[in-house]
Amino acid sequence: MEFRVVLYDTNSEDKYEAENRYEYFGDRDSMWYLWFTLSNKCGQKHVEMFNLAGDKQQPEKGLSGMIGYSI
Repeated sequence: MEFRVVLYDTNSEDKYEAENRYEYFGDRDSMWYLWFTLSNKCGQKHVEMFNLAGDKQQPEKGLSGMIGYSI
């Protein structure tokens, strides 16, 4: 597991108004697909991706926009 996807479950423009926050952990390919599904197909506004070191990723650039660290 190298990546973490964070979903703020709200329709508000402010992600911090979310009552629930969900975090998913997994490898690069599965987390990119989860991010893509949540943000594009499900229309969630606040979906972010981080590596385990806490660096925010750029999954909108595809798999090349994700830099992980091996443990």
